[in-house]
Amino acid sequence: MKRLVGHVQSARSDIEVARKRIAFLWKHRRALRSIETCDRGIIFYASNRLDFDDLPHKEVIKVVREFGGKWKKTAVQTEQGPRVNYDAEIDGMKIRCCRGQAPPACRIVEVEELVPEQIVPARVIPASVRKVRKMICPGDGDGADSLTMAVARQEGVVAQ
Repeated sequence: MKRLVGHVQSARSDIEVARKRIAFLWKHRRALRSIETCDRGIIFYASNRLDFDDLPHKEVIKVVREFGGKWKKTAVQTEQGPRVNYDAEIDGMKIRCCRGQAPPACRIVEVEELVPEQIVPARVIPASVRKVRKMICPGDGDGADSLTMAVARQEGVVAQ
């Protein structure tokens, strides 16, 4: 009997996931229709994540504009070279343009930053240098205000 109850609960959970996906797709059907990449397929991961993979920058902008909201950008190194993940949460669904092209006028550079000494209970974490990627775009000046894209490659350094 316990096994049957477990199967029923699992099926109910699957139905709830499908219901949420259908509601999201229905609510955003106009936006999804206008995004050409939808013809290649929408990729759902887990119960609440929607990915668009390897988009040219023009398509990334289309996705961002159609869904609106606040998007976080993170640089990633791929076989195609430096790319950018664009992430947002819209109506409970995490949307990501995975490995999208950076804006044409921007470049991703790797720089070293000093991580100051940190004092935490029971120990001191000494100052160190970490390598980070930054997206530098026209108008950023020296890049000091540019978005830090990826963090510490150095083992043991905590990303902030």
